[in-house]
Amino acid sequence: MLGAASALPSRKAEASSMQVFPQNVIAMVWDFDWTLIRGHMQAPLFRDYGIDPDDFWAEVDGLPERYGRQGLRVARDSAYLNHLLTYAWAGRLAGLGNDRLRSYGASLEFYEGMPEFLDAIAGAVEGDRTYRRHDIRVEHYIVSTGLRQIIEGSAVRGMVRDVWASEFIEAPLGPGRPRPADGGASPPEGAAPALTQVGYAIDNTTKTRALFEINKGANAEPEIDVNDRMADGERRVPFGNMICVADGPSDVPMFSVVNRFGGKAFAVYDPSSERHFDQVSLLVEQQRVITSFPADYREGSEAWLWLHRAAREIADGIVQRRDEALRSATAHPPAHVGDGSPPRNGPASEGAGG
Repeated sequence: MLGAASALPSRKAEASSMQVFPQNVIAMVWDFDWTLIRGHMQAPLFRDYGIDPDDFWAEVDGLPERYGRQGLRVARDSAYLNHLLTYAWAGRLAGLGNDRLRSYGASLEFYEGMPEFLDAIAGAVEGDRTYRRHDIRVEHYIVSTGLRQIIEGSAVRGMVRDVWASEFIEAPLGPGRPRPADGGASPPEGAAPALTQVGYAIDNTTKTRALFEINKGANAEPEIDVNDRMADGERRVPFGNMICVADGPSDVPMFSVVNRFGGKAFAVYDPSSERHFDQVSLLVEQQRVITSFPADYREGSEAWLWLHRAAREIADGIVQRRDEALRSATAHPPAHVGDGSPPRNGPASEGAGG
């Protein structure tokens, strides 16, 4: 006869079989410029400082070639960050700090139906009785090459779980110790804030790192590093639970990752721009996205219909997988021999917990 210790699973065995995450989260990953808002988020900044945006972006577009003639290589996608610092050093952006960047968020023009759509689609999923039984929920994320502080100050911030975007530092820490730099690098007391360094840069390719952080749960659990090795079944948000919504060729790396691992990718375009429509239509023709639709998120619009359908399909898949897992984990007791009808009362030894 087996002893009591051997009849019970060890704590080590229980821990090894315990799933870290229930994988019941649907992650909607959004680009920002031309996806949630009209135009570029830097527009209020340029307007405030009297900078012609066409001139600025033309200068940025020419930087790789101009530096290339000096034998230098610069990152095309994030070159505008250093060019903004050049404007600051030249005195064209006096008083521009992170607080002021956040204030520009209130001036952004969101597309119709935004940001209310974000709460609406989350409520539609979480309010469904079947989905609620499995605690299925929607989380929104923004992954942008724009400026995080502007997004932080916008109307959408309270509706998203996390934001990946570029960041500036005002007062750099000094060498060797975590304190403001000596020798005048830190602004004197009472001086207007100024941007001095790039603290974090997101470009078209590093957007995919954000997807893996969401996938593994590195943004939700500080103990998890994005480079940690994790089995697919242990990751917080499987790629198949992701919906990616963005607007152009710069988002192709994100589309590729989501498509490759079974997620859903959609492209949106500004309904007033034929050029934007043509650009996005090419993504559909190249099968980089499921489809495209105008950036109008009001109830009943194409965007509303497609994205609600995608969320329901993912939620239904989660329900199916969890129900199948429950059935395979449950061992039913043997039936009584007889006419096939279930017994009214089983033996005492087959009570709860047997």
